[in-house]
Amino acid sequence: MSGACWCLCSISSSGTMNVLVYSGPEVIKTSLAHTLSTLRRILLPFYSVQPISQPALVSQPWQASCALLVFPGCRDIVLSTASAAIEGYVQSGGAFLALGTGSHYASRPLDQGILNVASTSISKNMLLRFFDKESGSYIYPSFHHAGSDDASRPVAIQPMDGERIDVMFQSGSTEAVGVNAGNKNVCILARYLEDDVEGSLAGVLYAVGAGKIVLWGPSPEYPLTDEPASSISIMSSLSPAAIDLAEQRRSNLMENTLLLLGLQIPKEADAICRPLPQFLTSPFVKPHIVSLITSAIAAPKPGTELDAFEDTNDKFRFRVLSDSATLMQETRRAATTRSDPSTWQPKHIIVCPNGQLPDREQTPLFDLELFFSALSSARKKEQIPEDVQPWGIGDAMLYGEVVTSTQTMLDKNPRFMGLLPTPLVSLASHQLAGRGRGANVWLSPSGCLQFSLLLRLSLSTFPASKLVFVQYLFALAVAEACRDESVLGDAADPVRLKWPNDIYAVLGDEKRKIGGILINTSFEGGKVDIVIGSGLNVLNPPPITSLSQLVAPDEDHHLSMERTAAAILVKFERMWTVFVQGKGSFEPFMDLYLQRWMHSDQLVTLTTSVPHQRVRITGITPDHGLLRTMPERTGWPSSGSLEYGFIDLQPDGNSFDLMAGMIKRRDATRHLSPMSETPSAKEQLAAHFDKSATAVRAYADEFERTYGRPALRTTSAFFDEYPISSIFIAIFSSLAIIPVITFLALSVFIIVSLSFFALCCAFVVSSAVILFFLSILVLCLIAAFFASGFFTVLAISTYLAYRFVTLVRSRGGEGVRSWAVEAKTRFIPSTRREASDGSAVIVDVKEPPPEDSSLATDPDAKQKDF
Repeated sequence: MSGACWCLCSISSSGTMNVLVYSGPEVIKTSLAHTLSTLRRILLPFYSVQPISQPALVSQPWQASCALLVFPGCRDIVLSTASAAIEGYVQSGGAFLALGTGSHYASRPLDQGILNVASTSISKNMLLRFFDKESGSYIYPSFHHAGSDDASRPVAIQPMDGERIDVMFQSGSTEAVGVNAGNKNVCILARYLEDDVEGSLAGVLYAVGAGKIVLWGPSPEYPLTDEPASSISIMSSLSPAAIDLAEQRRSNLMENTLLLLGLQIPKEADAICRPLPQFLTSPFVKPHIVSLITSAIAAPKPGTELDAFEDTNDKFRFRVLSDSATLMQETRRAATTRSDPSTWQPKHIIVCPNGQLPDREQTPLFDLELFFSALSSARKKEQIPEDVQPWGIGDAMLYGEVVTSTQTMLDKNPRFMGLLPTPLVSLASHQLAGRGRGANVWLSPSGCLQFSLLLRLSLSTFPASKLVFVQYLFALAVAEACRDESVLGDAADPVRLKWPNDIYAVLGDEKRKIGGILINTSFEGGKVDIVIGSGLNVLNPPPITSLSQLVAPDEDHHLSMERTAAAILVKFERMWTVFVQGKGSFEPFMDLYLQRWMHSDQLVTLTTSVPHQRVRITGITPDHGLLRTMPERTGWPSSGSLEYGFIDLQPDGNSFDLMAGMIKRRDATRHLSPMSETPSAKEQLAAHFDKSATAVRAYADEFERTYGRPALRTTSAFFDEYPISSIFIAIFSSLAIIPVITFLALSVFIIVSLSFFALCCAFVVSSAVILFFLSILVLCLIAAFFASGFFTVLAISTYLAYRFVTLVRSRGGEGVRSWAVEAKTRFIPSTRREASDGSAVIVDVKEPPPEDSSLATDPDAKQKDF
């Protein structure tokens, strides 16, 4: 289980400015993809190029850190409630670039004409436009002309200050209408050379307020060697050399456009595009460290037999130091060729045993010997003993000039991380896939100090709820290390902490991010692995703000990556020892933290309540590390108001723009109309519940501070002062539990016994009842049987007697014989025999009835009725 991290929005985490590319529903996806790749190729690592959605444009505070807002080609007109924010951003000095679009330049609003409807309920404020106050003119980007795949075609353009470009991709028909070339706020960048549009404007720069906008009719974001540009018909008739030339000029056009908009382009260099081997090292005075690490990984085999290790994310190959020169030469030759990240396996680790270090030529960007020397000096200065067990923070160092991500190589390889002894530092000069908090990216320009520190704690002695303070503690260590004489000394006074995990440089009214902290945790087997990721701009050149720019030009400061890293690790080691001994208490560091952060008494707006509420930041809570605020008093509080209580906020439930003085929900809703701003009854009820819960929590915290904590401290002090009494109380308490346990056990025994007896009685009673009713049933059946027999015999006897009397009366003596024959016929079964022929036919043979003499002599006489 890994600790989750929050983010403000998907922007850079390394102190650079952002180039934001709009990714709303109107955007053509291929244009968006090529815009991102082209801008990243040109601007990294000076700028972070990130997409930004329409909701983020509306709700997120993106303007403060945005160097350029880019709109790729769009299929339709852009209608958004963020239009006013975009115009305000440009008016205040921002830069805007639109690709594959025309423009309408007019002295009056053209909202209805642009929307192309007779009447519309859509507010004109939702239509993207810019107003040039100096000339009183409106500028409308006409995105709705772009996006038809059928209209894609090649165009030729002539930049006004460059060489002709014979082929450039264009999607749709775009044109600049009404542009006054004589206006000093308008600069024509290029014209079309096609016959049907020759002389028409292909690119225009407008000065709007303190900012600039550039609108390009063609689509310079599309490389000619990729789809869909490579599929246009003219490409088949061009030679490879002509295509390469046009592609180079297209790239130059994009670079020149960015320069016109005020951005700085990094100088080209042979960038390393794949990881280089890492060195597992330790100081020569502690030669046993590396062997202990390799033995732990190779167990149960000896460390000398460690060859390969495969985990979830990476495959590691361990090499001996004698192979390092050849291995580094081979990997450096292949590192400048771009390749798929799936081919970056295995990751090579060169083992440096017995305190040996690689040659300086193999680690040109980081002097390991200087680092270990600075580490030892810093420990002596902080009075930290050298014999710390198992070793001090920084003594075990895994260094790589270029890695994927120091954080990923640890926390995404759980088996490897679990086997590594701690503490261990993984440091890199460059990262190919650096990580920031949440969805953030961490750029790795030259001059950035970036490393990850692996620590391990037992949860039996350290409460997990206190892990939130680790990020505060490390950020404080970074701020204090910057003030160390070996780093900047007094020149580091502008270095401040932004809650919860950022390092800023405050230069007058300007605040620039120069570093950040990332914490990942993993729980297993009653222990927690903590990976602290840190990035700090130390020697970065402008436009990236770094520590080197805080030093006055006339001052002689020998700022170095090695001494800065050593100072940070030693400062943190001293704080970490106190922190762990205090079981996660942040009280020893609270005053210093509040001195170094930049939010004391800051007034911000809390938008999680309805209506929005102004609150003042007072600090962080000592128990859970929440941001503590207190509502501003505005007279007598209304019903349900929180003006007399604290409001504590956690970073994973809110989006913080403390620079802009606003705290809002992460899933902030978009306000599309004034009516939507009126809270519903359900929202009001939820707001009152939220206020009530916050008030209860505030009073509970107050009770804890006023009564709970003093009582606990008093009890602890008593136990410390009177240990014998404490032992007696402990023994008495233990013995007092025995009668309670006995009573509970006896109670359970009695309850179980009574339950068993009750079940047995119930079984006996139910069995007796069943047998009783079964006996009655059997007796009833027997009585019914005998009764039926008796009445049957009685009925037969009555019938025979009746027939006897009747026949005797009618026939006299002959009646007796007739009665006997009739009785025999009715009540005695007939005789059965075989047929006379011996066949199987069964025949019934009945005695012929006796002939009446009177009937025999008189054939016409009728049978007398009996």
